[in-house]
Amino acid sequence: PVIISFDFDDTLAVYETIGMQEVFLCCKPIYVDLVKEYHALGCECIILTARTEKEFNEIEIRRFIENHDPPIKKIIYTNHLPKGIYAYENSVKMHYDDDNYQLDSVKEYGVVAVSSIENKIV
Repeated sequence: PVIISFDFDDTLAVYETIGMQEVFLCCKPIYVDLVKEYHALGCECIILTARTEKEFNEIEIRRFIENHDPPIKKIIYTNHLPKGIYAYENSVKMHYDDDNYQLDSVKEYGVVAVSSIENKIV
């Protein structure tokens, strides 16, 4: 299957802020629905996040998946390194991200880069 990756923070998920405090993680429906659409077309969708692989992050992302039900096959943590090599090593064909640095990184490896801010190929 074609593998499509999605950034987690500020692409699939955002923090809801009340006053000066981040309160809870909620989804960006446009991208959660897009994961479901790609899955229905036979694609394999994964999360490719720059987060550090720590128990707290794993719990938070897994809880998000349980609550919003995107058909995600796996989670890849880059520990704040550029995502390009990780996308390449996992045969990713397209990556959605809000970070131009990460988008440039995946493009260097021939991966189609889509800005989740502009919702277009960059």
